[in-house]
Amino acid sequence: MLFALFCTAIAALLTTVSSQHVTTGRFELAGRSGVPAMHAALLPNGNVVFLDKLENYTEARLPNGRYAYSTVYNPLSHELRPLAVPSNAFCCGGTFLADGRLMTMGGNGPLKWLDDSIADGFDALRYLYNNERSGNWIEYAGVRMSSKR
Repeated sequence: MLFALFCTAIAALLTTVSSQHVTTGRFELAGRSGVPAMHAALLPNGNVVFLDKLENYTEARLPNGRYAYSTVYNPLSHELRPLAVPSNAFCCGGTFLADGRLMTMGGNGPLKWLDDSIADGFDALRYLYNNERSGNWIEYAGVRMSSKR
């Protein structure tokens, strides 16, 4: 569950190009994502969020003992915080909104045999606020896409 995208970003930061010379960076394992990193996004506060589909082999667990399907990683402290995701985010798309929230859209159907707490994600809209107060992905009741995607 190594997160290659994060390592690639670190390598890019370590590579310095100047008019006089080029200094080559290196890859270094800085931490663990806790979940398979289907999606990774650098949040405005400097943390990295990872989002995966509904799985049964994540390292991270929620306080209730269930598997976590998303985590927030702090690259300075190397702390990892599991996040609850209300619906199956497999194959979702995403974007940042002007207010700093990360929004993901769509996903996949529920897998009740694997985790009956995760809802149908085909028409889901999920939001992650850029602060420590919200803590988890949020879906608003009755706010869905007009069709399943």
